[in-house]
Amino acid sequence: MENVCTRCVGDTPLKEWIRQYHGRRGCNFCHTAVAPTAPVSDLCEHIEQCICRYWGNPDDQMTYCSAEGGWVGVTYDTDELVFDHCELTLPLDHSGELEKAIRWCLSDDTWCDYDWLSLDEDQAMITSWDRFCDIVMHERRFFFQTHGADPEDRDSYSPISILTSIANFSESHGLVRDLEVGTRVYRARPDFKKRNPAASEFGPPPRHSCQNNRMNPAGVPMFYGALDSRTAVKEVGRQVSRVGYFQVSVPLCILDLTRLPGVPSYFSETERKRTMELSFMRHFSHNIMQPVDREDRAHVDYLPSQVVTEFLRDFEFRNGPLDGVLYGSVASPGKRNLVLFSENLTKPARKIYDPPIELLNFLKAKTVRIP
Repeated sequence: MENVCTRCVGDTPLKEWIRQYHGRRGCNFCHTAVAPTAPVSDLCEHIEQCICRYWGNPDDQMTYCSAEGGWVGVTYDTDELVFDHCELTLPLDHSGELEKAIRWCLSDDTWCDYDWLSLDEDQAMITSWDRFCDIVMHERRFFFQTHGADPEDRDSYSPISILTSIANFSESHGLVRDLEVGTRVYRARPDFKKRNPAASEFGPPPRHSCQNNRMNPAGVPMFYGALDSRTAVKEVGRQVSRVGYFQVSVPLCILDLTRLPGVPSYFSETERKRTMELSFMRHFSHNIMQPVDREDRAHVDYLPSQVVTEFLRDFEFRNGPLDGVLYGSVASPGKRNLVLFSENLTKPARKIYDPPIELLNFLKAKTVRIP
């Protein structure tokens, strides 16, 4: 019986499964005894149990036609799924012996798509999202809630269904949270010279001069800032800028797209539904964060993210309406930006009769240079 160790397998969930199996020391493939092992045959059995969550049995779904040469539809071999679709990696297998052993231990079963008559749920939503983007950019600006949906096609989601799914998935995956009191927020104003400005001078632009941006259409002011001063300067495309320093005054309910988990491995214990949702949400988040040439396409290419923002502003989340969105910076990858849905940095308090409260406390303004 040949054993394989955690060092020889690249997939993290499979490493953890081998670690928990805790087989005898000594790997037959890297010839070391420094890492936990498991029998290759048992590992292959576990792998097949994992892929059962994503592919189906043609006996249950498809027609077999001898005259046509087999199953009427697309089918897969087990090793084809494991190595080509699930992309199992074997980082130390330079000789190919481990891959050969795994292929030998895998069953010779035939597989089909999970539901061979339908797209996987994530692909159906991605296709519908791409269609939604096309609608709002090139067909309709208003009253598009059901436009483009096909009631006879179970892979077709209406625009309103896609928007509702984004809101529900955001909440169920923990992306709706409070931004803590005391969090620093920075807003840059290039070419601003005043030495002792008021907070309003670093706030959102007035309605008459408010331009198209990622989350707002022209004429609808919002506050855009960053969570560090250098990113704020990079976002305005300068090396030197006057920057306003703010501090969050009350807990702000935000959609935090920077906390979106990665798509789980096919070999993880994550349930299929969660994996499909995260796959779609990663596509959606990546799509709305793409760089846009402000001199050319901003008025069109920002439309999908603007529509999503407007929908989410009014969505009834469990913790109340959103105050803003935290998202990754395009100008400074790895850093974070914040947009607040406010024109004057105040909002009504949670109790309906309370007076408006300040969202941000203005601290100071200073000149920031990027080396």
